[in-house]
Formats: sequence, C-alpha cells, structure tokens
Amino acid sequence: MNCESCGMPIEAAATRWCEHCTNPDGTLQDFDERFERMVQWQTQTTGQPRAEAEEA
Repeated sequence: MNCESCGMPIEAAATRWCEHCTNPDGTLQDFDERFERMVQWQTQTTGQPRAEAEEA
C-alpha cells in the first residue's frame, strides 16, 4: 500500500497517508504546508533548483 499523498510505501492498511504527510493527530497536512516540505526535501537531497522541484 502507498500513501495517497506522496506515494511512499506504508504498511498499515488502516491509514491512507504516511507519517510524513500527516499531523500528530493523524489528519492530512494542509496542501501548501505539505508541498513546501516536499519541495524543500527535493532541493536538499538532490540539489535540484527550487523551480524544477516545484514542477516535479
């Protein structure tokens, strides 16, 4: 099973989202917050320019 937000593999069939895409109470993070964190991760881990990471 994969997270419906980011596609990361997850094992718990009882949840739709991974721990990186949810708030501490298990609700899905706001889209803008999640998008910003994903872009930051992409630029930090790959060195990709921000504009390219936002399009990926």
